[in-house]
Amino acid sequence: MPVLSANELKRICITVLVAVGTPEDEAEIIADSLVKANLRGIDSHSVFRLTAYIDRVEHKTIIPGAHFTIVRQTPSTALVNGGSGFGEVVGVKAMELAVKKSRETGIGAVSVFDTNHFGMAAYCAMICLQNDMIGVITSNTSPYVVPWGGRVPMLGTN
Repeated sequence: MPVLSANELKRICITVLVAVGTPEDEAEIIADSLVKANLRGIDSHSVFRLTAYIDRVEHKTIIPGAHFTIVRQTPSTALVNGGSGFGEVVGVKAMELAVKKSRETGIGAVSVFDTNHFGMAAYCAMICLQNDMIGVITSNTSPYVVPWGGRVPMLGTN
């Protein structure tokens, strides 16, 4: 059975993403995140997700090249509209903003809305690590679990 290197797999992902209209710089981030998830054994958030992402682009639920807009901010916080962009791209930009704010004030907290699945959360946490900082990443999810005594799914699985 042929084996692909991580770099070859990343290049394939970039090629596929660019083919559906994703800017090259965004495709690089997404592919890097997906392949790193594979390498860490987090297959649920790895290249396995690529077909779902492509489907979402085709159905216009993910908008490649979406605008990252700071809706409001303070010196240490920000609220960002991800513009229905790729979650990995929005997550990286948000974490880079949090790191910048943290350097300036001692803490940086950024909340994001209107975005999509952002892959393995560790990918954004590693941005903090690279900057000798500690980061906490959380996310919401669609309701899949019915609470005890209920009838309608209201809780996510994360």
